[in-house]
Amino acid sequence: MTLKTLDSLLLTEATDEEILIAMGMKEDISSFNKKIYLQTLKLYKQRTGGKLVQNIYEKLPFALFILLPIFALLLKLFFFKRGPYSFHLVFSFYFFFFLIFHFNAITPFQPISKLFFMD
Repeated sequence: MTLKTLDSLLLTEATDEEILIAMGMKEDISSFNKKIYLQTLKLYKQRTGGKLVQNIYEKLPFALFILLPIFALLLKLFFFKRGPYSFHLVFSFYFFFFLIFHFNAITPFQPISKLFFMD
């Protein structure tokens, strides 16, 4: 389904069920997957994809600040014979830097609509 088709269905004020079926939702879908389809449709109707990505970028440093020592602690618990906590903390810094670097390297080359909606 293309975005033009979705826009035309929205302009003709089709029901959500008709739009979801046009998006490719099957009738025997689980409730979790149906919720994802509904949230995607809601996000597309509100046109707030850019705000969502901006919110993620704003909250990411704080989330990483909290998650980094927790991740290091989990590594320490799983690999308790492999050295002190500080080794796991340093590894966590490297690992999180790797993730942030690749996330920032990939994201600018994809349009926002391609991140959330499939054609």
